[in-house]
Amino acid sequence: MFKESMKYTQQKLGMMAVLCIGMSVHTVEALSIDESRVQYQEAKELLNEKKFDEYIKVRANLDDYPLAPYLDYRELRMDLSSKTPDDIRLFRHSHKTLAIGNSLDYQYLVVLGLNERWKEFLDYFPNEPSSTNLQCYYYQAKNELGDKKTAWKGAEKLWLTGGSVTYECDDLFKAWSDAGKLTDELIIDRMLLVYKARNNSLFSYLEKMLTSDKAKEQAKEQAKDIVTLFNDPDLLVSYSTKNKSSEFTKQLTFISMEREARKDPRKAIEMLPAIAKKQKFTEKESIKITHRIVSSIMSTDSTELAAWRDSQLEKYPEDSFIERRIRVAIRAADWNDMSKWMAYLTPSAQSSLRWQFWQARIESENGEHAKANARLQKLLGQRNFYSVAAANILGEPIQYPMNTAPTNIKPVKDKYKIELARIKELIAIDEIPTAKSEWEYLLNRASKTEVKELASYAAQHRWHHFTVLATIKGRMWGYLSLRFPIAHQWWFGHYSKELGLDKVTLMSLSRQESALYAEAQSPVGARGLMQIMPATAKYTAKKIDYDKYEGVSSLNDVDVNIHIGSNYLKGLMDDYDGNRIFALAGYNAGPHRVKRWRAVSDEKLDAYAFIEAIPFKETRGYVQNILMFETYYRSLLGEKGPFLSEKELNLEY
Repeated sequence: MFKESMKYTQQKLGMMAVLCIGMSVHTVEALSIDESRVQYQEAKELLNEKKFDEYIKVRANLDDYPLAPYLDYRELRMDLSSKTPDDIRLFRHSHKTLAIGNSLDYQYLVVLGLNERWKEFLDYFPNEPSSTNLQCYYYQAKNELGDKKTAWKGAEKLWLTGGSVTYECDDLFKAWSDAGKLTDELIIDRMLLVYKARNNSLFSYLEKMLTSDKAKEQAKEQAKDIVTLFNDPDLLVSYSTKNKSSEFTKQLTFISMEREARKDPRKAIEMLPAIAKKQKFTEKESIKITHRIVSSIMSTDSTELAAWRDSQLEKYPEDSFIERRIRVAIRAADWNDMSKWMAYLTPSAQSSLRWQFWQARIESENGEHAKANARLQKLLGQRNFYSVAAANILGEPIQYPMNTAPTNIKPVKDKYKIELARIKELIAIDEIPTAKSEWEYLLNRASKTEVKELASYAAQHRWHHFTVLATIKGRMWGYLSLRFPIAHQWWFGHYSKELGLDKVTLMSLSRQESALYAEAQSPVGARGLMQIMPATAKYTAKKIDYDKYEGVSSLNDVDVNIHIGSNYLKGLMDDYDGNRIFALAGYNAGPHRVKRWRAVSDEKLDAYAFIEAIPFKETRGYVQNILMFETYYRSLLGEKGPFLSEKELNLEY
């Protein structure tokens, strides 16, 4: 491969010399953009097929094509093992506007690590890398080049994890162990982390690593205790009673109590006083376990457990837990209970729009209408769900501040001409994920003012998702015309009419789900504009007899995605008699959860209380966001429509 690469390099240099001589006599006719696109694809194929002679000729025609640097990048990657750190630095310097820097660094360091080129590894990257596998190579390089102190410190850090460690650490760990630095104490420390992570498949592997020296029997006993308590939590009380407090027993019992708090909170309550006393838990440690138990029983139906929960919250209030407790009161429509727990919030939490809104509701329920209305009046005029809700209750017009998008974008067009041309061309040839990487790289380098101008530039080019990304990067919350692009109108309008859905609802849901990115893919596998799970897509396509759905990849097609997503939403809306609150909550968390939440509230709540009482923070925010997004989109489109419909407002939830 190396000889082949050298031959190719010599051929390339010779051809470039010939071309340069030729260009001094003849003027090379510039290719049209369509011709350049064809030759770009041809050049990529020639590189893949390693037809270097033909590639050189085609590449020579593409110097002015915006994506030519990607050919140079592909060419460089073909034989990274032959490159020196200076070669990579030179390439990065020559292509510093190209969004491949971190990727190239990673690939090159992997090559250096695999080939044990330790001196070059540290020459190119003298600081600790961010990824675990490269950290393994980094500390192995330190070891091989004599910096044992740094190497062993890094090995210990990488060792102490509750999960499996990447294979790249094997040689480092062996050298570390051979040097006598992997002690039984460190093995036990890792077993405790493994216990906490509930990754018990590693127990056997770690136990076998303990030394067989009889003088070190304590470590073997500790390992046995860890495995025994993991397999039989019922032994926790007896274990704590018969073992004096030590750093090890305290850690093991604390981790076991955290586990018990999740698994059997009633039992954890019974055990906690004795174990905390015997193992000498600090007050902070006891409170942490207490809060863990409280979290598990927050929505309990048991009067006894509820009383214990409340007594502990009164002793150890913390905003996140108190807010959850207030929602329990809201779910029960118990205004006096709400008022009691509101007083336990810190002043900063009490002053938030959320809890000022609910303080006004408490006052209203208590007959203090003038006081409630005055409090609600103070919430008006802000870009916030509770501000709009206050306006809706008071019958006031919905108002909020808006910023005007920048109109003079010539400075960024001139400064970033090369980058913008490259992004534009990537979009033209439908390489959207690469274009997105380029856009994000550009935003990271731009100033705050330039980010705003780039947002306007993207909006003018109808790069909807890129516009949204720029507003997020620039924290441009008041620039609503940029934050909420009017995108995919034909499709949203088409399925709105076909299914009898509000177009604005479809737009707002898509904006919330994907920020209008057709290629979006979530960590759990949801795809496209409306973030549809493959199982949901398959079910819905079969239900509506839709033959255009051809598997997961087709969900990135705008038509297919909106067709399936809007039909799924239509099914939810029909199930809930047109109620958006239920339908949106079901779209996010699943219809089965909405059914459970409705059973708990038992028609005691109004619309605002039901939304606030949703136990999942994500789903609660999801519903609130989409209702707000609808408000913004109606304003931008000049369309009228209620924040909540009369039917939604009058329903008992």
